[in-house]
Amino acid sequence: MHHERQVVEMERRRILKNLELHKIELIRGEAAFEDAHTVAVASKSGTRRLRGEVILINTGSKPNRPAEIAFDDVHTFDSDTFLQMKRIPKSLAVIGGGVIGCEYASIFMALGVKVTLVDGRDRLLPFLDAEISERLHDRLAKLGMQFWLNERPVKTENSSSGVKLAMKIGKVLETEAALFAPGRRAAVEGLGLEKAGLSLSDRGYISVDESYRTAVPHIYAAGDVIGFPVLASTSMEQGRVAVCHAFGFKYKQRVASMLPMGIYTIPEISAAGETEESCKEKKSGYAVGRSMKTMLGATSWATQPECSN
Repeated sequence: MHHERQVVEMERRRILKNLELHKIELIRGEAAFEDAHTVAVASKSGTRRLRGEVILINTGSKPNRPAEIAFDDVHTFDSDTFLQMKRIPKSLAVIGGGVIGCEYASIFMALGVKVTLVDGRDRLLPFLDAEISERLHDRLAKLGMQFWLNERPVKTENSSSGVKLAMKIGKVLETEAALFAPGRRAAVEGLGLEKAGLSLSDRGYISVDESYRTAVPHIYAAGDVIGFPVLASTSMEQGRVAVCHAFGFKYKQRVASMLPMGIYTIPEISAAGETEESCKEKKSGYAVGRSMKTMLGATSWATQPECSN
């Protein structure tokens, strides 16, 4: 964690230096729309109103905290407060088989923690090629990870010794700590989107077109606040496309249609392009190639579907 804080601080200093180099004014405070062109920024020194002919919303996302779960940030955590844990627990329940859940589950398995991964779906990382998802499941299972799939907790009870999770079908899981990573939502509380003429989608994000323009033509949004794929490098590219579109720059018209994905589980997963399932859905011809290699007792495996019209 000491190393993590050093890396984060170094990155923040780099970003601040870059802003200063380009003479970009940074205003710290809590912003809220007053109308579609005006944002009021409240800080300790007072409130400052900013007017923009173009506005880009890039407020990111925050963990979704189900109302029925008793978060105490001592035994029961979300993916943000999890890094504030004082010590490594002997046992851990991870709720959510998405990217964040699988990454943390595999990391803590490597640290010698007894991990149980719980997810309401029947497979991990369902957006991946099914064979890759199954291979990750098998590898983690061989390392000792327990899986409760097609299951979800409906109630938690925290105590001095840990947390008790009551599941939907009546089973109970008791662990020393629990991480809830069932998803994230746009971090827009207090932003006053309605005053700008905006609202969130059914999934809790800001809807945009291919140029990252919202329903209000001069307001753009990029990054985690618009949802999938919530990757830093992709979010940066979305911001570039939005600004180029807003000011009529021609050199950056759209984000590439095929974006690579890196998932930092153990073992790690990389993917780009179509999956076998998506090819079948599109009724496209495809071929599957597999390469398996054993090194130091570990097996690496990859599949590379090819789609053609």
